[in-house]
Amino acid sequence: MPERPPNIKVLTVCTGNICRSPMAEAFLQTKFDSRGIDAEVSSAGLLFSGRKAAKETIEIMSTKGFDLSGHRSRILDEVDLYDLDLIVGMTKEHVREIVVMSPALWPVTFTLKGLVASARNIGPRNSGEPLLDWLNVIGETRTKADLLGADLSEDIVDPYDLGPDTFLQVADEIDELTSQAVKYIAGTN
Repeated sequence: MPERPPNIKVLTVCTGNICRSPMAEAFLQTKFDSRGIDAEVSSAGLLFSGRKAAKETIEIMSTKGFDLSGHRSRILDEVDLYDLDLIVGMTKEHVREIVVMSPALWPVTFTLKGLVASARNIGPRNSGEPLLDWLNVIGETRTKADLLGADLSEDIVDPYDLGPDTFLQVADEIDELTSQAVKYIAGTN
């Protein structure tokens, strides 16, 4: 019998795919798994292919029970973006790059903070509600123009070269935001 594809395919995106997006990938996959949600989470970046996760990423995530020593960065070009149900950028810039590259992905592409904030306003996904339908509802109030300008309120700081304290703060922030995101996606199932 052929292996069944996962119900939800998620991609997390950051600049280099060596700090934030591997953290988000690990947290999301574990949280989906712990809720019994059939999901496949992966990550990619805008810049690098084949690089190890940053040393601080590996160290911080190790203290949280994750082994990212085998992680190798990928760039967006290496991913079939149209095979995804949800794309989660760490900043508006990441979302903007994806939407410029492929405008059809706008309905399924959010910043992590934006996804959680929109879900908080609308509420969790209803039992049996297709993920795309729920994403369309929570995304109704946003526009592509929201991706422009200097407002950084939806951005998660890039900890690269900012020291271990910043890496820990970023990991904690991503941990909390991914918990909330999975709670809303799991909804009333």
